[in-house]
Amino acid sequence: MQQVQSTVSSTLGNSLESTGTTYLTAARIVQPHALLYLIGFALYILTNVAGVITNTFFQRACYGLCCCCFTGKGSSKGLKTFSNDIYKELSVEDLKNEYMKTKTEVNDFLSLVQTVQGKDKTDYELFIKKSEAKLQTIKSLVESRLRESGQEKALYDTMEGFNQLF
Repeated sequence: MQQVQSTVSSTLGNSLESTGTTYLTAARIVQPHALLYLIGFALYILTNVAGVITNTFFQRACYGLCCCCFTGKGSSKGLKTFSNDIYKELSVEDLKNEYMKTKTEVNDFLSLVQTVQGKDKTDYELFIKKSEAKLQTIKSLVESRLRESGQEKALYDTMEGFNQLF
């Protein structure tokens, strides 16, 4: 540690003294805690750079050495991908709750649009259209799940379909 202090002090001492500032001096930088911090930070940066380089260029060659580091594009042990349709991943109970919540929101907004007079209703109507599309998506998903389970009875109400799925 003494050797590192003297090397840093002699190197930085000349360059820092020429700046004329008293805040950043060689005496402050060569203190043991500051040197340990700088060395630790440099090691952290170097290990991250080495990891990125290794993962980028030598992924297949070094996969057997450290398989936990290589979960990128080319690995077979990467993360599983899920569908882009969140409704397909929801359980029947969650779909039912989402359907009831959305239906309540649509009814509330319909009553709100009827009370608003003379103002621009396009924002409200856009929200209602999006919510109705969501309801239609959930309804078609319930129908497809009913067909998969072998219950091809025609639905009069989506809530009846949810009850059949339980």
